[in-house]
Amino acid sequence: MQTTHVVGFVLACAASVWAGIGETKDETLKRYGEPSSWERDAPSPAGRGLTIACYTKENPTFKVYFFDGKSGKSTFGAIVYELPQDKKLRDPLIQKILSDHSDGKSWTTTKGTETSHDSYARDGVKASFFNDNWLSLRSADFDAYVSAANKRIADKQAADRQAAEKKAAEKKAADKQAAAKKAAEKQAAAKKTTTRK
Repeated sequence: MQTTHVVGFVLACAASVWAGIGETKDETLKRYGEPSSWERDAPSPAGRGLTIACYTKENPTFKVYFFDGKSGKSTFGAIVYELPQDKKLRDPLIQKILSDHSDGKSWTTTKGTETSHDSYARDGVKASFFNDNWLSLRSADFDAYVSAANKRIADKQAADRQAAEKKAAEKKAADKQAAAKKAAEKQAAAKKTTTRK
């Protein structure tokens, strides 16, 4: 009986205000209000340049991820919810979240396996459940942006590593050359001393 009341409470808290993937940052803040706090992923080239609005006073708590979309404006690309560990509470809440983020479209479900959870998709948006109590919903544009950013970061790290290895190899070669020159000079000086005797 108590579980039924808690489920009802959680679903009541899950207001239909949840939606808005693809909106601008201003539109999103108008919809959700000011967040409890802001986080910032490192800007390019070291990071992905994401701005994250954290709503920690909500039930459930969630984070909204903004990225610089094709329009050049900060765009709502993803939302991540922290869900209850209890499956009886979690499953109806997942359905409520998906319903509120359906945008009038139907979600298709891909059944999970023994080692993976179900995942969901609708036109341009994917949803996946991970780490036992997190649900993320992401637009295709956001996934493409993050994928490109991750590649750029990996490429930069590889280039930096290659440059460091090249510098180390050049230093090693220079040190070897300097040591050989010093040995040759020492040998020449010793030969000169022997000749004088």
